[in-house]
Amino acid sequence: MLVPCIREIQQEIAALKSEQASGRLHATRASYVCEKILAQIQAVQREMATKQIRESEPKYQVKQRKSLHELYDELAQHQDWERRLAAMVKDKAFTLEQTTQASSRQPLQQQLLALEGRLARCQQAMARLEKSILQLERKG
Repeated sequence: MLVPCIREIQQEIAALKSEQASGRLHATRASYVCEKILAQIQAVQREMATKQIRESEPKYQVKQRKSLHELYDELAQHQDWERRLAAMVKDKAFTLEQTTQASSRQPLQQQLLALEGRLARCQQAMARLEKSILQLERKG
């Protein structure tokens, strides 16, 4: 599960090195990509830190009804993820546009499709959360 995340981090670092070596790396891009890499590393660290806890939890838990406050917190988290994923999609699309070699384009296209899929799933989850919030608010 973590392997794709780690590969993506490695690819971003390799892209930074390549751009720096060719003299195409701008400070704003370097800052943005480094920020993105740092966020991904932190996500991997959180995942690893909670792995043991998740493995000890029962697989099937009875769904508990979430409070309105919890739903709003979840929605805020998803909105943050959506913002990050949209930025990653934009960055990958930019990188793809700048790439002229056909052999380099295919992996970038696959990465872009994967990111777009993640973004779509995030947006679907947000829509479900918004629906749940509306239902709870109507109940009073």
